[in-house]
Amino acid sequence: MTLISVGFVVERVGVSTGSPGASTVFGVALAALGVLALAMGTAQYFRTRRRISAGAFAPAALAYLMIVAGAVLLGGAFMIYVLLAASKMG
Repeated sequence: MTLISVGFVVERVGVSTGSPGASTVFGVALAALGVLALAMGTAQYFRTRRRISAGAFAPAALAYLMIVAGAVLLGGAFMIYVLLAASKMG
């Protein structure tokens, strides 16, 4: 839920400051990543519950590490964009 919220904030900040281009892209990407994480978490919950009931549980983290990596990359790219945009403005 946090990624979705942050995505909306990033997009709105870009619109309110008059530079919606990249902020919209980053905001929508973060929101989409949040929706993906929510869907994957829900699926993982039911899969894990079923495996525990069957006595065949084995933890898996690769998908979640990919979500974290995507969030870090998008966040880092957005910070670079903000810094570059700020240096051009003043």
